[in-house]
This record gives sequence, C-alpha cells and structure tokens, in this order.
Amino acid sequence: MNNNPLVTYCLIAYNAEAYIDEAVNSAFAQTYVPLEIIISDDCSTDETFARIEALAVAYKGPARVIINRNTTNLGIGAHVNLTFKKSSGDYFIMAAGDDISTPDRVEIIIKEFLSDPLQIKAVFSDCIVIDSLGTEQGISSATPPRQFTEPKSMCRNSFRGVTGATAAWHRDVYSIFGPMNADVTFEDRVLAFRSALLGEIRYLALPLVYYRRHETNTVGMFHVCSSEAFRKRTRCFAAVYRNAIDDLNRTYAEVHKFFTI
Repeated sequence: MNNNPLVTYCLIAYNAEAYIDEAVNSAFAQTYVPLEIIISDDCSTDETFARIEALAVAYKGPARVIINRNTTNLGIGAHVNLTFKKSSGDYFIMAAGDDISTPDRVEIIIKEFLSDPLQIKAVFSDCIVIDSLGTEQGISSATPPRQFTEPKSMCRNSFRGVTGATAAWHRDVYSIFGPMNADVTFEDRVLAFRSALLGEIRYLALPLVYYRRHETNTVGMFHVCSSEAFRKRTRCFAAVYRNAIDDLNRTYAEVHKFFTI
C-alpha cells in the first residue's frame, strides 16, 4: 500500500499556446504517486486552454486531473490563490505554462520534504535555462545568498533567494496565512517569506526544471530600461512588502491568541 502524501502539481498558464503542450506533458510524465494535477488558464486570449483541454482528454495516467479556465484575467497572485483553494494536496509543486519539469521532479522534492516533515516548509532547485525555441542555455545555479531563510535578512534583501520557477511549498503557507493579496506578482517571494516564518527552506543543487526565458516572461521587466518598467518593478516589490506586513500581523495575532487562552 502506498503511504505517500498526496501532492498537488499546480500548473498555471496565460497565453502560452507555443509552450503549453510541453509543460502539460511534463506534468503528466511525473513518476510520483499519488498526484493531483491542477492545470489552470488565466483567461488566455490564444489557444492555450484549447490545448489544455485536448491534452487532458487524452491523458490516461494515474493522476487526478483538474482543469480550470478563469472567466477574467486574475493576475499571478490571485491565480495562485485560486489553485491553492482548489487543491487537496499536502504539498504544492508550482509550474508555469512555458516551463518543463523533469519526470522525477515531484519524487525528488517530496523525498526532501519528508526528510524533516515538521520543519521543512519549502524546497527549490536549480534549473536549466532554455530559450523560446527550447535550446539549452546552461544551468542556472540557484545557490541562495547567505542567511536567505532568516526573515529579517529576507526583508532587507527584497525576499530574494528562492527560485519561484522551481519551488514547492508545504500546505501551511496557505492554510495558516490564507490567500495572498490579489495584487501580488512575485508570489514566490511572498511564499518564501511565509516559509521562513514557519520553518525551514531547503535548496537542491539539481536541475529539475527547464526554465524558459523569452520576451514575455514576468522577469522580463528586470531586463528593460524604461520608466514604465521601473514603475512596474516598484509596484511589484511594494505589493510583496505590503503582503509581508499583513503576514507578520497575522502571525502576531495567532501568537497573541495562543498566549492569552
């Protein structure tokens, strides 16, 4: 009998018709059991959801598959909140509609979580960078900065350190704190901060994701030198800090309630 915990593989997509087949097929190729796969489209204007539907119908594997299409474009933070709400897993493996996971990604990550299940709240890895055509550009080492899991240091360093494209989270980051603020774009920085408040973040020096870099990536804003790109980056970081303040207030309220019972 399989006593493994249920894991949810969350694949979120928006206007990714050129890449979605590879992303979905890499989800379906995961070797881990039991697995719940949620594939959610954020109201794409291209054929992304049609491709998702066709691939889901053709899938004959053991995982439970849930597909969703938002009726309006929610943005990244609200979209991740929605997939968390729809999920049943004890752990979440996050994936984007333009990236590709190795078949053993879930299996390796969950093995790491289970090495210390009470303490570990997040796991992330290296990735292989690919371009829009899928050509490999080399391994992007995700080696985190020193003290990156210490909450005070995270606040000082704009919550950087965890590579969101390769990240996985314990359910506590959602069930304890609740949904992220809807205006959050850098969801990985919010969830990493929550993980640091709750326990430990583990880094695996293994490339478990093919991370695609192209002109429409969210991180593309970091490579554009314009006043609008600067304003966009500022708004994104401000949203992360506002969410961190809210999470700290929630933490304080819970601790205060515990000591006053």
